[in-house]
Amino acid sequence: MRLRRLIVERYGSLDKFPIVRFVQINTDSGALDNANLGGKTFHRGVDISLKESEKVHIGMTAEDANKLRNALKKSQGNTPYDFIGEWLPDYVIDNARAIDKGAGGIRAVGRLCFFLNYAAIQRAITGAEISTQGTHPHLMQEFGLIQDEGLDIFIVGSLYGGTGSGTFLDVAYSVRKLYPNAKVH
Repeated sequence: MRLRRLIVERYGSLDKFPIVRFVQINTDSGALDNANLGGKTFHRGVDISLKESEKVHIGMTAEDANKLRNALKKSQGNTPYDFIGEWLPDYVIDNARAIDKGAGGIRAVGRLCFFLNYAAIQRAITGAEISTQGTHPHLMQEFGLIQDEGLDIFIVGSLYGGTGSGTFLDVAYSVRKLYPNAKVH
């Protein structure tokens, strides 16, 4: 949110700096509701809260958890979940439950949610990238900026808990696969 505030301070609004887009990925649905803004969704009169297109909730329903547990326990090497069983610890499988309030500091849970929600993550990232295309050069020139060719993607996350630490590398590899010519930082 600090970066969004900085853009508003320097350029007057997020719309005047169209070459930067955000995607927040989280297993905690509450964190996607701008909880880290502390009720201050406006900065200098501009709404800096995340838009729906910038939020990706990668939780798991109780039904999904039961389906996963049953598929992995009965696996004979012929289910779509078999690759998950190779790296997902048994204690996570045995205790699989609905995930809506975070990964509980368990990296494997964050990684599991990444795999189960990969399509939504991919859609959000490509949507953000597409929205930067065709930006108006006059907006950049107005502030004395020159837009270079190409794409820079910055991945920022906490490596302390479960969601960020469990998804960080997989997000980076996915972005690298989606955009082989982009600079990923």
